[in-house]
Amino acid sequence: AESQAREEALKLAVTEARRAVDISRDQYRQGLVGFQSVIDTQNRQFSLEADLANVQADISTSLIGLYRAMGGGWEARDVFLQDSAEAQQPQTSKTADSEQAKP
Repeated sequence: AESQAREEALKLAVTEARRAVDISRDQYRQGLVGFQSVIDTQNRQFSLEADLANVQADISTSLIGLYRAMGGGWEARDVFLQDSAEAQQPQTSKTADSEQAKP
């Protein structure tokens, strides 16, 4: 829950940082600030975006751990393996049928 709250805060911060970069670029084009100001605002934006990506990765990792601890998520794998085994059986039975039909 804390990570999700942090994610929401970081999403808002990233949005505001992007707006700050746009303002900084406009000010640079108008000659009001130096290019270092643009670089500084971009660095803040990239840092916040990296923090956001890390929090999102932490959330995903936590959810995976939770699902594993609860024993969930394995059904899909079992179904996949069962489907794969069933898909292979008809191929072998067709081969066996065609061999029996030969004189």
